[in-house]
Amino acid sequence: MGIGWIIFLLILISWIALLYILNRFGVLEKFNMSIYFIFLMWRTKKGRRTIDRLARFRRFWVAFANLSLILGVVAMALMFSIVVLSTITQLQVKTDPMPLNQILVIPGVNPIIPLWYGILALAIAIIVHEFSHGILTRVADLKIKSLGLLFAVIPMGAFVEPDEEQLLATRRRNRMRVFAAGPGSNIIFGLLCAMVFSWIFMANVVPIEDGAVVVQVMKDPQCPAYEAGVRPLMEIVEIDGVRIENQDDLYDFDRFDPGDTIPDMVVRDGDERIHLENLTAGVVVLSVTEDLPAQRSGIEPGMIIQSVDGNVIRASRNLSDVLANTDPGQEVNISVLERNASSEKYEPRSIGLVELDDVRDYYPGEDRKGFLGIQSSYLGVVYESAGQVFEGLAHPVTGADSKEERRVNVANYILIYPVEHQILPMSSPFTDIYEIEDSSIMSHLPVSVFWFLANIFYYLFWLNILLGTFNLLPAVPLDGGFLFRDGLHALLIRIRPDYNSEKREQSVKVITGLLALSILMMLLISIFYPYT
Repeated sequence: MGIGWIIFLLILISWIALLYILNRFGVLEKFNMSIYFIFLMWRTKKGRRTIDRLARFRRFWVAFANLSLILGVVAMALMFSIVVLSTITQLQVKTDPMPLNQILVIPGVNPIIPLWYGILALAIAIIVHEFSHGILTRVADLKIKSLGLLFAVIPMGAFVEPDEEQLLATRRRNRMRVFAAGPGSNIIFGLLCAMVFSWIFMANVVPIEDGAVVVQVMKDPQCPAYEAGVRPLMEIVEIDGVRIENQDDLYDFDRFDPGDTIPDMVVRDGDERIHLENLTAGVVVLSVTEDLPAQRSGIEPGMIIQSVDGNVIRASRNLSDVLANTDPGQEVNISVLERNASSEKYEPRSIGLVELDDVRDYYPGEDRKGFLGIQSSYLGVVYESAGQVFEGLAHPVTGADSKEERRVNVANYILIYPVEHQILPMSSPFTDIYEIEDSSIMSHLPVSVFWFLANIFYYLFWLNILLGTFNLLPAVPLDGGFLFRDGLHALLIRIRPDYNSEKREQSVKVITGLLALSILMMLLISIFYPYT
């Protein structure tokens, strides 16, 4: 067990002990507090008038709740499918367990969620969620007993506590609206924040200078760019006097033979232009897929591809073109440059004949051609045009020309930037290579305020979607569990009218209990189970 888990368990045990000591001596009761499992619930009656005022717009809230019900059913099916597929993948693919800090959705602990942005966005998401429950409770003419906050060492959420007897006695549709309103409001609010983030903020960001932004650098002494000091979120703008205006310029750059010395490369690091000298030119192998031709032949990350069947590989484009003219099963003669650890110089090495696989076995949509099984890039960096970095964020759907591009953009929007590239929250020096378009109304904002608001809207989007969809898993005590329970009741009434109410209730309890337990087990497997 890692030190992180030990600290976590010690804090948890100390917290539980403190709760039960305070409860034993009547301290919690004096402050309208109580214990629920490992949580501390603080109740208050303040806020009920505000909810009553908002609930007066009944037609709007009923329409909103009906939309939330539709969203809830779709999201519930989607989330359950994701959990099942994630579990199957985890059981089949060799992976390590997730680190503790990536499992806990706690601002400042999870590296994806920064402390202050995370706290603010999560607090707003919880308020939106719980107030929506409360408003629909009053729309259904049900009483609200109390409002409050939920603590587990730190504030974890808010809650609106309806009168449970009234809630159980009301019409099923009213009850389902109450349950659907919370996650539905999170999803709708999150999508609205995404629109603001994309169309008002990201659509008005332009690079100060065109170039290729470094997204990733191979962290290895063999990597020419890493050795020279190139780091993620720098911008390559010039190589040996040749302007690099976009990613295609770098992809096609073939001015030097593999292993030649590049005398000068200019990168932009924030608002500074830096000259880097004596880089080794070449297309560097970033990674090698296990049990594919490259790995079987001895090609390793860090090597520079020198030639394929006598064709000198000066640029990434050269390698793509050569492989595009091969056939599955064809043998190609490959030579590489390998860095000598003692001399720190690249030396030629013949890999020999390598039999290629069929690319269609791994990428079904591709044309018939040979497949080597490597990821490579010029100088060992993954890059993207400076003008395109925000394109997927500014136009995740409308900016794409095909369904495939839309899928890629949306995945890019939700997953790649916050998780893999970690440019969020967007801050200096990365933001220093961009400016706000002069014609935009946002240009009147101070730069620091612009980026602060952009980050806030992004995390409002991300955490609202996360909170809303997670709560729609069909497992009690989540909202999705209660929705599923009521939906199952209605279904059993239709398909088994011969069941009496007691038998129907028993069937619902068994099914929902087994489903909740299976979802819990699948989540634990997806998070912790290492397949070895």
